[in-house]
Amino acid sequence: MGNKVYKDLHKSLGLCINCSEKALPNNVCCIKHKITHNSFMVGYMRDLKKKRKQKGLCTDCGIFLDSDIDNGHVKCQNCREELYSIGV
Repeated sequence: MGNKVYKDLHKSLGLCINCSEKALPNNVCCIKHKITHNSFMVGYMRDLKKKRKQKGLCTDCGIFLDSDIDNGHVKCQNCREELYSIGV
């Protein structure tokens, strides 16, 4: 059975796409695989932001920071404006 067919079948049956255990409500993974995936993504994003900062890139979107506009910031002007527009 192909990987896509396997995953689609498991999704339709409410089973984890990794191990066939019962999936969490409104999810495709069981609790074990959800926790594993979340901890992996936290570490991945932390490393990605660190690499972007070292290269002089915006830590959110990855574009080069303009030394005139973004002087001293780790996020570009667009990402900063987006952050402020949602009230953070």
